[in-house]
Formats: sequence, C-alpha cells, structure tokens
Amino acid sequence: AEDVLKAHAASLRAMFEYYAGADDETSVRKELMTIGEWQRLLTDTEMIDAVFTRKHAALCFAFSQSHVADELNHREQLMTITFVGFMEALARITCFKAFPTSDYLLQRGGQTVAECFDSLVAEGAYQDFCQEHAPRWEIEQIEGRRIDEALQMLLQLIGARFGTDDGGSAATKSFKQARPQSQGRKLGA
Repeated sequence: AEDVLKAHAASLRAMFEYYAGADDETSVRKELMTIGEWQRLLTDTEMIDAVFTRKHAALCFAFSQSHVADELNHREQLMTITFVGFMEALARITCFKAFPTSDYLLQRGGQTVAECFDSLVAEGAYQDFCQEHAPRWEIEQIEGRRIDEALQMLLQLIGARFGTDDGGSAATKSFKQARPQSQGRKLGA
C-alpha cells in the first residue's frame, strides 16, 4: 500500500489541499480536513453506495484521526485528519468497499474500474456486484488480502471521477481545475 500511496503522493496532496479547509478558508485549516470535507470528497467521487455507506466513510475517517491527550485545548485536532490521516483513511476504504480485481476487469473486456462500475450501473448489476465482492472479514482474516490492488483501483476510480486520464494521478494538471465528472450515476447511496 505504501508504494501505491507514494506513486500518487502529488495527486493525493493536491486532492487533500483542494478539499481541506473548504469549510474554513484560513491558511491554518488547509492542513486539516473535517469529516464534512471528507464526506464531500467521497460524495463528489461517488464512493458512497449501498455497501460502502456514510457510516463506513465516517469510520474510515475516525480510525485515521490522530489521538490527542488534551481534548479541550486540541479540539481541532480531535475533529480533523491530517494529510497522513487522509492517506490512511483512503486505504481504510478498501476494507469496506467492493472493488474488482484485475482478472475481473479482464473478464469484462479490459475495462477500467470506472468503466466497470458505470457499465454495472447501466446493467442494473452494481448492487449485486457490491454485495458479492464486498470484503469479508471472516475470509480475509484467514486468507489475508493485499490492499495494494484495491487501493490502486480506488485511486484510479477517484482520478476517473475527476476526469484525469493518467491512472488516477492528477499531478500533471491543476487539481483545482478538475471537477468531479458525475454523470448522474446513482450507485445506491
């Protein structure tokens, strides 16, 4: 997972800076992201669905927050995540959200993850896919699962939703100019 995050570090930093502080334009807040900003990112990129719900998104956020000893004097840190916490929260999504494997994409004619999800929605098969391919703790505890592939799929999907065409990396163009390319898809939020 670390290699995947490093490969997308510039893009992830741009994404974080775009959303962090959106609720508060002060320069200090640009280094911290609220749960509202996190939820906005996930809504804009169509990550929320019937299996990966807002509750799961909130858990990913909460599990990725820094712990503080003095909650009264460090309330802002208690209510936000840093850039490192943001990357951790993205990785945690892979524990809840269904993603196709590379083999599955090949079986569907070499589609990208975004094309796969969009065609599953068009076919009315997206919810079934999510139910059938959702991570299962009881199996994964025994067999284990590398999150690298799912994390790569997540980042490619986010990149596709922002209209980037370079494997999920928005570093080559201004992230602030990119806007989520939602086409009215409903993934079952």
